Amino acid sequence: MLEGPRGCGKTWTGLRHARSAVRLDADLDALALGSVDPSALLSGEAPRLLDEWQMVPQVWNHVRHAVDAAAEFGRFILAGSAQPANDATRHTGAGRVRRVRMRPMSLFESGDSTGEVSLGGLLEGAPASAARPGSGLAEVAGMLCRGGWPGQAGLPLTEIQRNLRGYLSEAARADVRLVGDGVVRSPAGVERLLRSLARNVSTEASMSTLSADVEPDPLHRHTVRAYLDALRRIFVVEEQPAWAVRLRSRAPLRKSAKWHLADP
Repeated sequence: MLEGPRGCGKTWTGLRHARSAVRLDADLDALALGSVDPSALLSGEAPRLLDEWQMVPQVWNHVRHAVDAAAEFGRFILAGSAQPANDATRHTGAGRVRRVRMRPMSLFESGDSTGEVSLGGLLEGAPASAARPGSGLAEVAGMLCRGGWPGQAGLPLTEIQRNLRGYLSEAARADVRLVGDGVVRSPAGVERLLRSLARNVSTEASMSTLSADVEPDPLHRHTVRAYLDALRRIFVVEEQPAWAVRLRSRAPLRKSAKWHLADP
């Protein structure tokens, strides 16, 4: 199962490894067939890609049973931009499904960094040195504003910024509905929360802090929590769990999680 925000390259990654595919967000006939007979979507040469599978969440159990019946690895590739609500019909995929989290490209993946300095090497105490980059401050700022979206490569920065503003608007307006939990969310409220998250990114901001920072009208902290859960399910935001060292110390340890946007 390939999981990650819309536009990070899940479909094309899946197609590189699949021998047959059905794209439920593009094939309306397949989507209609899946709503009536989900098992029909599984017919095809393996590995078979089921793209945006969450649009027919019933297919989850059919994939699970097909894997059990054949006892083969690598029969299906599921790609999705949202996690459906955990209802009684979706049983665990433990032992059957391996989840692969995809994110937008790093600067090394996009070719903007040489990768000379290794994070693993730094943690092992290796010396770090690299030649002075040829990029100036303006170019580096442009890379941050561009982000790591494969489909934006080569476009003018002003065009990329317009596309990304539209991306966030669509996420707030339509994508949060894909989680399928029946909750009605205010698109304007979701957009305001995203702006608050951007101001508090990578900090231990509490629900109360995020609620108070939503302008111009604060949101209730329970609403903030519900919106955050929806944004997490469509992979627009990601929660970094608190890290606690197991040391015998009386000093209080930080235990609050941090929130990150999927891309700068």
